[in-house]
Amino acid sequence: MHTFKLFIETTRIYNVIKKITKLCLAGTLALGSMGTALAADEAATSPFAAENFSATLTFTSNYIYRGLSFSKDDPAIQGSFDWSYGNVFAGIWASSLADQSGSGYELENDFYIGYANSFAGIDWYVMPIYYHFYDDSTKDTAGAEADVFEIWLDASYAINDTVSVHAMYAYSPDFFFESGDAHYIKADVTVNLPQGFVLNAGYGYQDVQGDNGDYVTDKGWDYTHWDIGISKDLAGFNLDLRYSDTSEDSKTDTINTGFFVDTGNTDDTVTFTVSRSF
Repeated sequence: MHTFKLFIETTRIYNVIKKITKLCLAGTLALGSMGTALAADEAATSPFAAENFSATLTFTSNYIYRGLSFSKDDPAIQGSFDWSYGNVFAGIWASSLADQSGSGYELENDFYIGYANSFAGIDWYVMPIYYHFYDDSTKDTAGAEADVFEIWLDASYAINDTVSVHAMYAYSPDFFFESGDAHYIKADVTVNLPQGFVLNAGYGYQDVQGDNGDYVTDKGWDYTHWDIGISKDLAGFNLDLRYSDTSEDSKTDTINTGFFVDTGNTDDTVTFTVSRSF
């Protein structure tokens, strides 16, 4: 039941969410087809049945978040524990971080809950998510918090057995380090290739209004990013090799997001990721 294809945003929580929403949709269709026979096996439909839980373990050579390196171009270990039942899903995702510029942030935890459904061939979900960053006494953020709350709206559509398209929108009332309203959009296309290979390319845009200014500039900032990669399931593992870049040159441009961006964090990079779900 938990076999899946990693899709779209490599080394990021989106991979896990995509898997869980697929399970939700598959479970909903199964419930409809089983009809009254479902009542005969209450254990199989219990919210706490083992089949409703899954976990994913990931190793990546670079934790890339919307084109930016959150691990300072170093490797990261990531994992998730997830639950889905009917159209509802929830989970927790974690990743190691680089201790950048003495900030003290070395671990990220994301908590999420959502609702998934399908209409006219379009798979969609809505999901609030809370990013929490663990720190130590060495951080210096002028009192501004790194934690972020976002709401995701996501939709994907399979044009045929080979090509599918995807788009997402995320809104935050106060982005990293209390930098103000933020809007994010991304669009992707995925192509199933021979021999089980999957080609994916995406383009995203992040805009932050910067209307707070407690720690970051109050002038606001925005940037674009893009990526292209190829992945394959092999012996129970998913392997993903991906190139990504941003519109910013770390040597001449500045995206003031606190410790997340310093020299090199906006540069182009090639990332290798291996993951397995249980």
